Amino acid sequence: MDVANGHYLVRFQSMVDYEVALTYSPWIVFRHHLTVHLWTMGFDPSRPFLNGVLA
Repeated sequence: MDVANGHYLVRFQSMVDYEVALTYSPWIVFRHHLTVHLWTMGFDPSRPFLNGVLA
């Protein structure tokens, strides 16, 4: 489900699929990198995901 600002909400029917999605990364879908994170209570989909990058 598209939440907002390029974020998507995903529900898994299988615990195995859930664990694979979280542990085997990075994911590349249609030549775009997909970052997967657990949902947190402070999540705000109106804010951009990256606040800073350590280089």
